[in-house]
Amino acid sequence: MNKPKCRYGSILDGFPRTLNQAKEFDKMLASSQKKIDKVLHLDVPDEIVVKRLSGRLTHEPSGRTYHNVFKPPKVEGKDDVTGEPLIVRPDDTEAAIKKRMATYHQYTDPLVDYYKKQGNLMSINANEKIRNVWSGIKGTLNEVFGLEKK
Repeated sequence: MNKPKCRYGSILDGFPRTLNQAKEFDKMLASSQKKIDKVLHLDVPDEIVVKRLSGRLTHEPSGRTYHNVFKPPKVEGKDDVTGEPLIVRPDDTEAAIKKRMATYHQYTDPLVDYYKKQGNLMSINANEKIRNVWSGIKGTLNEVFGLEKK
């Protein structure tokens, strides 16, 4: 963060992940007279996350992915390229996703509250069309970094 390429700022993705990490990171930044300007929180209701992830289908040999609602294969249950069977990975079952979401909330909800209290949280409704979500992200980046809106 003290390197010349970071002189105008940095974007962190997926960090901090816990409240303790956030507090320690704030201390580290403060020791260099720096602070977090904005925290982007892409907000999607849990039931939508479950719907998006639980419909994922994978062609194991190639790693190609499909979705039974959003990007279905041409032939149900078959890879478009090889015709081989598609699988639902064990971590893409509804039960597994709900368990992951519970863990996510256990660690993320306190972070959201922490940054909200600091006044630097920007929640973006990510249950929108991609162009609308991107517009919200660009607007926040423009506010922080003085970038042009394009």
